[in-house]
Amino acid sequence: MSGAELEDAVLRKILAVTLNPEHANTAANPPVLHLAGLAEEVSSQQQQGSSSTLMNKDMLDLIFVNRLIESPPEQYPQPPFHYLLGCFARAVNKLRSVSPRQPPEVQQHLQGTIVACKELLVSYAALVLSSSGVVPEVSMRKSMTMPGRSINRFC
Repeated sequence: MSGAELEDAVLRKILAVTLNPEHANTAANPPVLHLAGLAEEVSSQQQQGSSSTLMNKDMLDLIFVNRLIESPPEQYPQPPFHYLLGCFARAVNKLRSVSPRQPPEVQQHLQGTIVACKELLVSYAALVLSSSGVVPEVSMRKSMTMPGRSINRFC
């Protein structure tokens, strides 16, 4: 696996999104969503010779904007803030598990990508908490109900 493919796989694992429809998996926990609009945008900007669309550190902000603001999934099992917390936890775990068997330059690149991802996760979490309305919030009433009763303190 090349360094670019490793970076894409790491970001897919952390962010639960992909630009490749073959890697989408709604049955996974968390569901891995295909960002079709962003994939089209990125592939139209790539050179004609490149057939695969891989995520990388330079497109992290585009990925977050697309996932949270432009095309938020309608039936995702978590509200945006919980999604971001889950991503942060996965990033921390992935940073710990970067393999020392990788060449040092690949290892450093992956660590840099994960750290940049963590920084943006914190920024977007603050944006969600600011209640600015930039990031659409799902109805907490829907996502926080349990059979026989509902938890309304977040509504």
